[in-house]
Amino acid sequence: MRYVLVMRQNHTAEAVAADATQPTAGAKRTLTFMPKNGNQADIDELAPLYITQDSVISADESDAYDKLGAKYRKKRVNHSQAYRADDGTTKT
Repeated sequence: MRYVLVMRQNHTAEAVAADATQPTAGAKRTLTFMPKNGNQADIDELAPLYITQDSVISADESDAYDKLGAKYRKKRVNHSQAYRADDGTTKT
């Protein structure tokens, strides 16, 4: 089985407010990876390379993302209960 990991950078609220004439819907940048195992080791290797300390991580219930909470703010959604969490978190 192969895993697909997507890291998506959204536009900041400041950027949206600063120039309402620019298209800011959707992602500012999307990176796609196919890690070997999709486990904590893979995530721990990629995270410091691509995620800044002030980022908010949206993730599902996989334990591969558990350690990210020590370094980043994190939102979770349990897909066995809902596609989208009450706060809007969908993992994407």
